[in-house]
Amino acid sequence: MALYKDYTYEEAAAKFRRIARDAREQLRDVLKMIALHEKELVAGLDAAYLNPSTALMAAAVWERFASDLYLSATEPGWSRAGDGDAAVRGDKQAAWPRVANGRVLPPKIAELSLCADETEAQNVATIGDAWTGWVSTGWFGKRPTGWVFVPDGGERGEAGDRVLRTALLGARSARDAAAHGLFFKKADDATMTKADGKQVVLDSSHEAWHYDWWSDNHDRMNPNRKPTIQSGYARGKAALFVQLVDASIAAVAGACGFDPSSRLPSDWFDVSPKSGAGIAGIELWGGEYLHRVR
Repeated sequence: MALYKDYTYEEAAAKFRRIARDAREQLRDVLKMIALHEKELVAGLDAAYLNPSTALMAAAVWERFASDLYLSATEPGWSRAGDGDAAVRGDKQAAWPRVANGRVLPPKIAELSLCADETEAQNVATIGDAWTGWVSTGWFGKRPTGWVFVPDGGERGEAGDRVLRTALLGARSARDAAAHGLFFKKADDATMTKADGKQVVLDSSHEAWHYDWWSDNHDRMNPNRKPTIQSGYARGKAALFVQLVDASIAAVAGACGFDPSSRLPSDWFDVSPKSGAGIAGIELWGGEYLHRVR
């Protein structure tokens, strides 16, 4: 599907600028939650209560950004309910991989062509092709670990697609667990433990298979030991969405000739941001740098 084909340049640029601005402001709040966690740890306080909310908010920002970008670029007359409000409706399939006929398909936003002319939209780059960055596949305490570099769509291959798909579906599972108090359900659905203790191995087409936020605390026979979302996991997901949002903004801005200043601040990709109220000097990503596309 072609990009912004039903809008004038000025209309498209205004919609895009606002969507990018909202994502930037909301992601800044996610970074502030990580910073608050860090400060409370330094003060000797228990900051674990912040972890589910951080994972939830990071996933929510991504879902809103992807949904708004997809609908604004493809639906004539798309608008929000009012100034400062969210869009009238969203499209969750824009943000998350989905299953159809036994196949796992990428998010709809990933398939959006970076081409304004639908007659030229075949065999051209898509927004998903621009996604590249470091994906955390594990954690130790507050540090994301197991970083895997996922190249862009031209070199990604099935292995890279699988890493990205698992990370996205895992983030959605954690979001649902935190938002609806479904920690046990999401964990049990994923492991599919039978009453006799045997586990059912699910293939990757089963959405619940992507349960990547497990913790050693989970004991399904003990209601006092529910699975928890760890700080390192929440920070890893925030890192993922910082990179995906910025890569998407850069791709669309470049293809459409929009102002590149809509991108996220470059120092968010550093070990510690150099500026910003509440986040300056705070180590966000476990001592690592994130990848920012050029």
